[in-house]
Amino acid sequence: MENIVIGVGGLVYLVFGLLRLRSAVIWLPLFIPTYLIKGEFWGIPFTLIEVLIYALVAAYIVRSVKSLIEKRKGIGALFSNVVNYIAPQESLFQKYRLLLVGMGGILLAAGLSFLVTEKEITILYGNVYPSFRIALGILKGWILAPILYGLLLLGVVRKTKEGLDVLNAYSISAVVLSLWALYQVISQDFITPDMRASGPFENANYLALYIGPALLYLIIRVRDALFPLALIEGKRKWTMPFLRGKVPVDYTLSSLVFTGALILFFALIGSKSYGAMVAVFSAGLFYFGLEYWSFWKKEGKTTFPWKVALLVAVSLFVILLVVFAIDPSKWQAMFQFSQRNSSSVRIEVYSIAWGLLSNNWLLGIGMGQFQALYQLEAVNILGHAPYELNMLHPHNFALATWLNLGLLGLASFVLIISLGLQKAWAHFGTFFQEKVQGVGKVRMIAFTMLLSMVVHGFFDTPFFKNDLSLLFWIVIAVLMAVEKEN
Repeated sequence: MENIVIGVGGLVYLVFGLLRLRSAVIWLPLFIPTYLIKGEFWGIPFTLIEVLIYALVAAYIVRSVKSLIEKRKGIGALFSNVVNYIAPQESLFQKYRLLLVGMGGILLAAGLSFLVTEKEITILYGNVYPSFRIALGILKGWILAPILYGLLLLGVVRKTKEGLDVLNAYSISAVVLSLWALYQVISQDFITPDMRASGPFENANYLALYIGPALLYLIIRVRDALFPLALIEGKRKWTMPFLRGKVPVDYTLSSLVFTGALILFFALIGSKSYGAMVAVFSAGLFYFGLEYWSFWKKEGKTTFPWKVALLVAVSLFVILLVVFAIDPSKWQAMFQFSQRNSSSVRIEVYSIAWGLLSNNWLLGIGMGQFQALYQLEAVNILGHAPYELNMLHPHNFALATWLNLGLLGLASFVLIISLGLQKAWAHFGTFFQEKVQGVGKVRMIAFTMLLSMVVHGFFDTPFFKNDLSLLFWIVIAVLMAVEKEN
């Protein structure tokens, strides 16, 4: 049945891409959660979202070849110019040299990781871990397909509305998963042993990693709809301008966005992921703090903005109160490092990860090999049995990247994130003056989402998973590609 769904879905999306390539690329994030639908063709496993991406790539190639034939150009132009069907005069190679270097570095690092990947590993109790097969699956689903989609976005997205539509599509998918999670909270029908809302995932942190940036995005959109600094003058900036007719508001759209933000907020609380909460709050504080600081600087104010500080303090207090009320035992256990809890487990995992890197610092240990080597080496590294006998990831973005892709992969990610910072830097002091569809505003929104992923990366692994790798390239592509207003 799954094979039929995947085959039909791929065929439908291929036709959609042939007819409306731009729309098919922009709205693909709606279907990111469909990676949970898995099938197998010719002995090779595929997910639905992978097939949709490959269908888009096929549609892009067909349209590009058709365009070359119509213009009577040689087929070699397809590869020399990487035909951008929206702006043929400027190739992706010319426009995104350093970003493509970073992407190429990740692909090369993924290829080199196979040099240290064994075919199979015998782990605890004589079980056989299919190392090579898992690495191939990661290469296909977490590295290659997401990068291909990122390239498609770079070729399609130019206007701010297109960038916002991509983020809207992703946010809708996050809201759908959050509704699932809220049902679990209301019905107390959890699938996780620790009774945390997780949606369709076996781990609540997976849900939190996916919906956190969407919550941040919708909070910014709500604030910008109701309290836009670009349109508010004088003392009105601290009142409710949308109630006084001072700001034009699409009440239907604003209500939908506000409702979506509430759904995401309560789902995040239900996930009990403190890492995600810290990431969303830190990135939000950066965005709104920088916005108001720039506003105060431009206005020549010398007094401290006490109202803003009070609002932030009250918001933080309310969030902490809600979190503490939901699960006070987990909050208290976080600081008891001598007992088994999330903090003590993470410290052990970090120690084991560093121990594995000490002998594999150049190429890493291979993609997807941490779970097997954790079981085999944890006791030798720690000198005693760890709290957790099985661990999929090292719960840290930098460590996970270094372990999976080696130094080259880590350097490539640092380069890409640095390019994102460089793209947003020019707008740090001016984006507060723009409406939501301003170039600087959209770039700063995307950068803030990227920042939340980086902050969350201190506590978890926000990339090495099908949906999370796609989300990373979505945010990077919107940040880098948006260059003009509608």
